[in-house]
Amino acid sequence: MYTILIFVATSLTLGLPLIALNRSPTTVGAVLLLAVMYGIPLAFAVAYIGVPMSFRRIAKDMNDPRLTSMLDEIAKKAKIKTPKLMVIDSEECNAIACSWIFGGIVILTSGLVKAHRSGVISDDEMKGILAHEIGHLKHRDPLRMAIAFSLITIVDWFAEVYLSNAKVYYAISREYRKRLYLEEAGAYGFMGAIFLLIGILLKIPAKIASLIAYHHSRMMEFDADAFASSVVDPKVFGMALVKVEKINEGLPLEKVKRLPFPDRWILKPRRTFFLDEIMSTHPPLEKRLKALGILN
Repeated sequence: MYTILIFVATSLTLGLPLIALNRSPTTVGAVLLLAVMYGIPLAFAVAYIGVPMSFRRIAKDMNDPRLTSMLDEIAKKAKIKTPKLMVIDSEECNAIACSWIFGGIVILTSGLVKAHRSGVISDDEMKGILAHEIGHLKHRDPLRMAIAFSLITIVDWFAEVYLSNAKVYYAISREYRKRLYLEEAGAYGFMGAIFLLIGILLKIPAKIASLIAYHHSRMMEFDADAFASSVVDPKVFGMALVKVEKINEGLPLEKVKRLPFPDRWILKPRRTFFLDEIMSTHPPLEKRLKALGILN
């Protein structure tokens, strides 16, 4: 239900320009209808096809009896099908879950597997990390996240297209102005202004809607943490989070690979693009530890 409310809120936020032009229940209804027609199918396609296919191109199947046994045990507690276990080559310690049409997938980085096999991450701590990811699958978070962000992605893409075209028109206008073709320069400048205005009108509601969706994402992280703390002692899981962050902080940044979908890992990857750092899908570690009852 909360995801539906988030979807409605983001849809209405994105539709603010249309609603402002024609303030009527019919316009609101049309905005929501378009949101459902385009946003929901896109969300299912992204969650169950796009994301898992992206990972399957770079991750490998993992055969680790000890970890598989943990997954089986946790999946039974969550009352879901045991997810497929995969590994991605990265020195960073991290984990992620995604869904596809044949079931769930839990992907670990080779750095996390190495830390576990060397004893730096204990069995119980690893079980907590796996439980967090299975918690996401239990709550259908990959789909819920896709629903929250589907329309935002579309609108933001169109905004970028219009803003990029505005730059092109302005560049052409400047060239004509240098050659003293003032009439042509004015025409292209006018088109650039129109495209710039449309881009801004799309970009602003997209960013506002993103704030709502990012809040939803942070709540999903807290819920997954709560499930993990029902599988292992909250202090054990909290220690796992602290250890993972400490290990990652000790890695030279230039040697850390960029992980795909940086907003979906158990801890936000260290190496991200600038835009990934503006808004956060994850709560700060301190807040997560407080929610687990470890910090006051």
